[in-house]
Amino acid sequence: MKRYPVREKDLRIGAKHEMEHTTSERTARRIARDHLREHPSYYQVLPVAEKIMQNRERKIKPIRRKKVQPINMMTWVPKIVMPR
Repeated sequence: MKRYPVREKDLRIGAKHEMEHTTSERTARRIARDHLREHPSYYQVLPVAEKIMQNRERKIKPIRRKKVQPINMMTWVPKIVMPR
């Protein structure tokens, strides 16, 4: 894996974002550094990717199922179909 140098500004932004997942600033900085070493513009691309995912979730409509009335077996009479 190719490692890129990490800019301090990006590291601060990344650590702030990663604090959503941990209470330790040190851990947040480590996670941010790892992300930035793999992909230098990770935290610049992340908001765009999150927006795309939110738009996709809005477009997916839930399946609406028809309400089926329960059958009372004591009063149910089968419908007899007469041949023509």
